[in-house]
Amino acid sequence: MNRFTELYQTLDRAAGSKAREAALQCYFENVDSAEASWAIHVLGGGKVNTGRYRIAKTTEMREWVAELTALPHGLWKTAIGKWGTWRKR
Repeated sequence: MNRFTELYQTLDRAAGSKAREAALQCYFENVDSAEASWAIHVLGGGKVNTGRYRIAKTTEMREWVAELTALPHGLWKTAIGKWGTWRKR
C-alpha cells in the first residue's frame, strides 16, 4: 500500500505525461499482480475515486498495462470483456 501511495503522490506532482508514464512503469514492474490490479482499478476511476480527478484516461491505462504486461491484444481484449471494468459507462 505504501508503494501505491508513493506512486499516487509522484503522479500528482509529475509535470507531464512522460513523467507519469515512467512512474507507472516503475510501479508496475515492482508490484505483484494483486496490487497492480487494484492500482489499475483505482487509477482508472474505480469507486475509491469519483473519476473526476483521474490521473490517466482509461485508454491510456489500457495501453500502458497491455504494453507492460506484454499480453497479446486478443487476450487482453478478452480479459477486459470478462471483467467489464473498461466498458464505457
